[in-house]
Amino acid sequence: MKNNNNLKRFKNSKPIEVYHAVNDFTSDPHWHFGYLITLNDDGEGVEVKNGIKYPAIKGKVSVLSPSDIHYNEVKQGGFISYYGIKFSPNIYSGVSDSYFSKLNFPLTAYLKGDDYDEALFIFKMIEKYSKKNIENSKVVITSLLDLLLKIVSDSQYVSNETIKVNSISSAIIYLKCHFTENILQSELASMCGFSVDYFGRLFKKETGIGFTQYLLSLRLDCAARLLLAGANAQEACYNSGFSSYNWFSYSFTRKFKVSPGKYAKNI
Repeated sequence: MKNNNNLKRFKNSKPIEVYHAVNDFTSDPHWHFGYLITLNDDGEGVEVKNGIKYPAIKGKVSVLSPSDIHYNEVKQGGFISYYGIKFSPNIYSGVSDSYFSKLNFPLTAYLKGDDYDEALFIFKMIEKYSKKNIENSKVVITSLLDLLLKIVSDSQYVSNETIKVNSISSAIIYLKCHFTENILQSELASMCGFSVDYFGRLFKKETGIGFTQYLLSLRLDCAARLLLAGANAQEACYNSGFSSYNWFSYSFTRKFKVSPGKYAKNI
């Protein structure tokens, strides 16, 4: 059943989608094929993003990338009401000076007063323009998204949720949440305060394999899930963090003993 749901989500994914939802139950941990911005307008609960809990109350804005895992916790008899904007990265393609490219994901902000009213207005304006021809409305939509993201990042209530890596264990958690990004061993080592060599030894001691092999395994497992969800080999390759299709195909076939194009059929 979950595979069918993933297939439906993947095939029905649109360049941009705006919606309003009310949840009265705790959802399963999940991730999205594109970026997601939500604005809570009522109710009370908790949003868990990459293992960190944040109060889900009126005025909370959440901004997630495709590598962020999240879910909502709702107490029995309670609910969470929110607006959502889902969009693919290519919304921004060809648009220069985008505020979007300057952000570190994920973000959380708690808006009040005029900031909340303005954010809610922008959500409704994006919904209006998203129903028009996407090419003709692209510049307007991206400008509104940039304005919304600027309100979030400039808010005095903003909280950057990027996990602070201070140990090998937390480095592994960070890697699991950001493996689709262009992340280097030297960057994680620096975040931990270790030299590259010392970090590499600790990482292998903890996981049993080296950093490069561990990262490759995360990306291949993600690609396998995407293929089962209905993605083609090219989509699975680039949405799981690979930059070279030839390397992806070779690595995938070596691990799963079948080519990416035949994987879903064989399973």
